[in-house]
Amino acid sequence: MEARVDAILGLVERALPKRWQLSATCALEHFTALLGMLILANPALLEGADPTMAALWRWHAAEENEHKAVAFDVFVAAGGTYAERAVIMALASLIFWAKVFEHQARMMKVDGTLFSADEWAALGRFLFVEPGGMGTLARHYLSYYRPGFHPDDIDSAPVIEAWTRSAATG
Repeated sequence: MEARVDAILGLVERALPKRWQLSATCALEHFTALLGMLILANPALLEGADPTMAALWRWHAAEENEHKAVAFDVFVAAGGTYAERAVIMALASLIFWAKVFEHQARMMKVDGTLFSADEWAALGRFLFVEPGGMGTLARHYLSYYRPGFHPDDIDSAPVIEAWTRSAATG
């Protein structure tokens, strides 16, 4: 799985101009920040996870949100344009979700559930209904395509502060 993703990133590095590579980083950072917000806002998503791993995922979710604007600010300072940003995000989105689906299918194949309609329905319910959350990310995802967008337009401070308080109290 990691080798296949590395191959895609290697192709991007060889084929695209540096600023487009930076735009791809901005797109992926947007994904990780949004997914991090989702994890911090919905404790049920990590319900049943090993406590150490859940704590690590929550820390990582907060960390992704704390630096969500760094690559974007560098992209803008390097003369990045709206058109570059929007086109690269569309391409990154197609690749990102294709890889997510591929990896999910591979795991389900190993489990012997690849062709189970019940398992796919359960995944859909988990992602979009209970505990859900993926549907609520659509608005934030689409905001990236607004010409004046900046990652700090999406206020993740409340979920980071809530996580910080809960981590401090243990």
